[in-house]
Amino acid sequence: MRFGFDTSVADWDTALLLAELGLGRAVVPALPGRAGTSGPLRLVPVPGLRPLTVGWAARRWSALGPAARVFAETVVECCAGRDPAPAG
Repeated sequence: MRFGFDTSVADWDTALLLAELGLGRAVVPALPGRAGTSGPLRLVPVPGLRPLTVGWAARRWSALGPAARVFAETVVECCAGRDPAPAG
């Protein structure tokens, strides 16, 4: 089966919302906190789909404020499928 598309969105929440409203299908990476079925939305694992990679760039990592560093580390951990370390 092949699906065609003529529309794209820039974020996963919008893609999931449009799919939930019945306006199409969405292919998104595994998202932390989203699993199984939620209302009319059905999440189906796609075997062989490469995991999402995350990267950050900064001229000087040490120049980032503590909150920015915690945020970046949390995103990387969540995308790697790990529970983020408690802040503190």
